[in-house]
Amino acid sequence: MRKLNRKMVDALKLSGVSTYRRENELPNHGVLRTWSPRHPLTVIVFCLIIMSLFGGKPDVMAGQVSSPEIVSITNGGQGSADEVSADAAYGYLAREMDRWTAGTIVYDEHDSGADGFYPINWSGDVSDLTLAPDSRESPFSGNTCLRITYQPAKRKGWVGVTWAYPNVSGGNWGERRGRVMVGATELSGRIRGKIGGERVRIEAGGINEKGRSNSDRPNRDTLTRLKTEPKLLKLTTSWQPFKISMPPGANLTGVIGGLSVFFDAGKNRQGATVYLDDVRYNNADRNMLRLVRSYRPTAGKADKSLHNAAFLYDNALTLLAFLAEGDTDSAKRAKILADTLVWLQNHDRYYRDGRWRNAYLAVPVDLLADDTARLPGWWQIPADGQDAPSSSDATWVEDRYQVSSDTGNMAWSIIALLAAHRKYSLPGREMPYLRAALQGAEWLERNCRVDETGSNPDALVGKGGGYAGGFDGWEDDGHGSGPTRLLWRSTEHNLDLYVAFMQLADATGDPAWLERARHARSFVLKMYDPQEGHFLAGASELDGSVNRDVAPLDVQTWSLLAMGHDPEFRRIIGWQDDKELPAPIQWLEANVRELQPDPACGGPFGYKFSREGSGIWSEGTAQVAACYNYLGRQEPAEQIISYLASPVFAAKSDAGSDRAMGMYAACPDKAETGFHKEIGAWAGQWIYPRRLHIGATSWYLFAKLGENPYWLKLFPKSP
Repeated sequence: MRKLNRKMVDALKLSGVSTYRRENELPNHGVLRTWSPRHPLTVIVFCLIIMSLFGGKPDVMAGQVSSPEIVSITNGGQGSADEVSADAAYGYLAREMDRWTAGTIVYDEHDSGADGFYPINWSGDVSDLTLAPDSRESPFSGNTCLRITYQPAKRKGWVGVTWAYPNVSGGNWGERRGRVMVGATELSGRIRGKIGGERVRIEAGGINEKGRSNSDRPNRDTLTRLKTEPKLLKLTTSWQPFKISMPPGANLTGVIGGLSVFFDAGKNRQGATVYLDDVRYNNADRNMLRLVRSYRPTAGKADKSLHNAAFLYDNALTLLAFLAEGDTDSAKRAKILADTLVWLQNHDRYYRDGRWRNAYLAVPVDLLADDTARLPGWWQIPADGQDAPSSSDATWVEDRYQVSSDTGNMAWSIIALLAAHRKYSLPGREMPYLRAALQGAEWLERNCRVDETGSNPDALVGKGGGYAGGFDGWEDDGHGSGPTRLLWRSTEHNLDLYVAFMQLADATGDPAWLERARHARSFVLKMYDPQEGHFLAGASELDGSVNRDVAPLDVQTWSLLAMGHDPEFRRIIGWQDDKELPAPIQWLEANVRELQPDPACGGPFGYKFSREGSGIWSEGTAQVAACYNYLGRQEPAEQIISYLASPVFAAKSDAGSDRAMGMYAACPDKAETGFHKEIGAWAGQWIYPRRLHIGATSWYLFAKLGENPYWLKLFPKSP
């Protein structure tokens, strides 16, 4: 276990003595990775989540967790495409994008990462109080609530904890300025007791308040101390609302104490256990910069690394999907996502070199706070000697893959930003999206290019050329360790880079990008197997060794969408007659289409993750439909879209609402990828579980609208 320095950890700690642990702190396992994951999950200590070796998007181990939102799966599978309209799918993306914009959160859900204030200011008999932010004892909403247990030892006779800002070691008693909360008119939440009769005081503001403190600390809470009415709450076992209203003229430019909870021993002689939930200020702002959470997670431990993760690839797709829609609201949302990608690139907690991470925390970016880009993770709270949670020893755990930087994910972000550049940039004005795209692409060129020959000792040299996979692991911690350069090369990544570099050449007029596009294309075309009629996953080593063990779907579909217009591509795959079905699609139909699906998944219209996989992979199935649209073959495209539109694959975002329907990642309960892995004592199959997914939803939209996300309305060119 390693610990981060304060600069890296301050935005993430639960309390002043929290530590930080990285997952997966495992060796490279000796397995060749020839195909990069889009957002695989990590192996955590209880071996519930693992990271995909080869392929795009998240993979988890066998051992399923049922989603509370899963609709009943019925036979038949087919249905009218009207069952999931484009408006309903866009409604799901919008609903997910707005999930944490209702106001500044004090507590809503354990591990949501959306907290705007932190339980760091402790006073009184602090050892008498414990917090359990992951309690599942009848929460008011969601899966968890906050349990506070007070066991008085009769020293000072009272104890309090304040959720303060910013999150600094030892609390903020006036050392730092507070959070801007302009626009808020009230703090509200829900509270209940365990047995009834508990008495508690709830307050806001007042940290280092003049007249109440002799402190010489430089900052005072701009919000005068406020209390609930009545000041002493007597609780019942039922959830009851509480509210603190901001008085007219309240100064909310630097609020330090977001929420304070106090217990008095004299009022709680036998101690007290109380529960809080849905505590927030009402300063809603739908214009806040943010990414979208990728998956609708379950409450199980297997989903810990998904609770607050916004994967870069998924959000690039969502940005492109909003641009494809073209209405005012979608255009506004696309711009927010593009602005967020720019902000994240410039506010990494360590790097300033143009790279992005594979995932970020799916919460709004507070431009008025002095924060860096926050990364996903979860709190691991050990038990004390009496098996009670001990929040003072909480450890913030991060996923190794999520903090890393993969070439393909960055390439999709570049493609999305260039689409935003074409939509929003005006001649003679600043061009932030183009600048961010260039910074990311230059980083890839400097760090990931592989030349077939060369004398520069810092450059990668390998058979086949192309671009390597990126960097794996955490930033340099000051002890000589840092991320590991990935030497494998993915066909998929180089397809993405071909498109990104061609669009940069078009946007800048710089011929260097044409050469780089040719370099990426050259590797892709070397990965075509003319005997089998499909593209290989990639090269395992710099010596050119290729992976033939698993043949994935998306390398075939993406090759057509990315390069189908390119004469050299068409020559290599032997596709000269547009009336003929290209060989990679013929190969898919013969090898990846699930001709005998589980009865719950309906007819034979879905596709597996790979030749070696099983189960229906929704995202890949939508990609095949997008390819048929690209080829002008509407009948098979519409058949696949209709298949995906059935209740087998689609679910309502909220019960009783048909306005927001997302797509599940798999059917029936998982999609096996065909990739196997051994990690410690665990060995098993890589799977996609059945969860609502913005990536699958976006690809459904591309297929339904007949859009090619690589190029959108841009006329594709060849180098």
